[in-house]
Amino acid sequence: MADSNTLLLLHGDAIIDSSGKAHSITNNGVTVSTTQSKFGGKSLYFSGNAYLSITSNLFSICNGDFTIDWWQYRQNTGTLGCFNVLNAAGFSQFLIQHGGGTKLYGSYTGSAWDVVSGASAFTLAQNTWVHCAIVKSGNTIATYQGGVKVWSGAVSNSF
Repeated sequence: MADSNTLLLLHGDAIIDSSGKAHSITNNGVTVSTTQSKFGGKSLYFSGNAYLSITSNLFSICNGDFTIDWWQYRQNTGTLGCFNVLNAAGFSQFLIQHGGGTKLYGSYTGSAWDVVSGASAFTLAQNTWVHCAIVKSGNTIATYQGGVKVWSGAVSNSF
């Protein structure tokens, strides 16, 4: 259920925003699958280079306090971008990358990551549902997996 602070809500039974904010989502190869499901019998399946694109500036809140959370079911250890937010210049504000470990990057300037650079943010879990979260509160950013803090660090620059 969405509250007034929910910016985007994808249940996984369809590729629609249920936040009440009516964001337009462009589907680039993502399918709705019944093979794996955490809630309601369906989930979104991202295979190969599949991704969802949301054109509105959902993450303009990045310099305030925020929480981003999701459930994931990894079937392999290959490298993939799990989450990437681009700014108007085409540089990443956030990038979560899986492969040989899971890294968190934040705020690419075109030459360097100036908020978070390659933090070991999550452990790689395969063939099981895992709840993940990134929480920024004040000048601290932390990651959680299964409700347990995995990593935290100070944030000295803005996203």
